[in-house]
Amino acid sequence: MKTRQPNARGKLYCPDCKKWLQSNKFTSYIRQLKSGPYRYYWARCKSCDNKRLRSYRKEWREEHRKKRNANNRSSRIKIRSEFFSVFGARCSCCSETRIEFLTIDHIDGRKQAHKTGYTELLALRRKGWPKGILQPLCFNCNSAKGIYGSCPHTWKRGEIREPLSHRRSNSRHARS
Repeated sequence: MKTRQPNARGKLYCPDCKKWLQSNKFTSYIRQLKSGPYRYYWARCKSCDNKRLRSYRKEWREEHRKKRNANNRSSRIKIRSEFFSVFGARCSCCSETRIEFLTIDHIDGRKQAHKTGYTELLALRRKGWPKGILQPLCFNCNSAKGIYGSCPHTWKRGEIREPLSHRRSNSRHARS
């Protein structure tokens, strides 16, 4: 590849978009020849380079989608099974043992909105699975805890509770 020399006004030519632009609008990389000084090679302007990278990444993701999905799925299954081996594969409320029905519940509710699911489990695994943060619950108990504040298994016989109303009022989408 040849080095591109600036024109009289200090501008360089981008072969992709066919425009003369200032040199700071270009991506450059340095290459040293076998003998001699370092030379700057100007590839293309930053916007053309970004377009090219985006299209390359998109193509790569499409080509490797099945493999990436399979890897993601297997790593999520692996960390869930590790969680259930540490905390027990049994609902803390109703003693359901079918792994397909079990979920991972935050005992005191979720504290950090940005860390959920897989990333939170990875962080807790690095800390050595501390107790008192998460517990295994079946989907029914977990949903009831989220809607009513506690599971119906812990209520008195015949007791009926109203759903928690604070969910809508604290939401970003609540109407004034």
